[in-house]
Amino acid sequence: MSERHWWRRAFIKGDYPLASLVDSSGFKERTRFELPFLKRVLRLRPGTKLLDVCCGVGRHSLPLARAGVDVTGLAVSPVYQAAARRRAKKAGVRLRLVQGDMRRANFSGEFDVAMNLWTSFGYFSTAAEDLAALRAARAALKPGGLFLLETINGGRIARVLRLQEQLGLDTERWTEMPDGTLVLEDPSLVDGGRTVRTRWIFIQGPSRRDLVTRIRLYTARTLGALAERAGFTVERVYGEMSYTPYREASSRRVALLLRK
Repeated sequence: MSERHWWRRAFIKGDYPLASLVDSSGFKERTRFELPFLKRVLRLRPGTKLLDVCCGVGRHSLPLARAGVDVTGLAVSPVYQAAARRRAKKAGVRLRLVQGDMRRANFSGEFDVAMNLWTSFGYFSTAAEDLAALRAARAALKPGGLFLLETINGGRIARVLRLQEQLGLDTERWTEMPDGTLVLEDPSLVDGGRTVRTRWIFIQGPSRRDLVTRIRLYTARTLGALAERAGFTVERVYGEMSYTPYREASSRRVALLLRK
């Protein structure tokens, strides 16, 4: 499978071990930190109809559904959807799950709010496909509906990787997941600095899996411009899912609150 369609192998086949990552103590703490922000910014109440675009295994969907939000989780991955369904059943939570491509989500004016979180954007080979995903999210919302889009801050990523290259510093990083899987992450800039290409190696016991991901880099300015082309109005810009001000050169994340 070509790098152009890396996400099919990573997510549809499930080669990226998302469930193990979500179960790590670091991500559990991150989720607890992010939930109050989501509830406040998206004005979530019991009965609010929420679309979680690229919901994964339900890291945000499940606790929000437990709080009474009417959540629909959209994901292209049958592997992740099956995991989310098992987790919802175990937790006794009602969660509607729909398998589909974010570029062609078949919703029309159904939701009060929507969200796309944790670097689930910029996966496709062209910016036109990212624009299609934004237009599909907008179509899913009721008039005046809010959409929270949160991803890596391309400005910082590009600056750090260029600096590491100039200084001859190693970009490789090893980590260990809760299930004992060893993970190598090795990012580099490609496409004239517009994309981060990351080589991954996952080692669990005697087995090894290799994967390459490619994510288009956006700053608040370029992401906001794309969102406006899709018909959104940019309401607020945040650095991470908190009220931290966004700084292009230093913020690790960028979160845009958009309105239909």
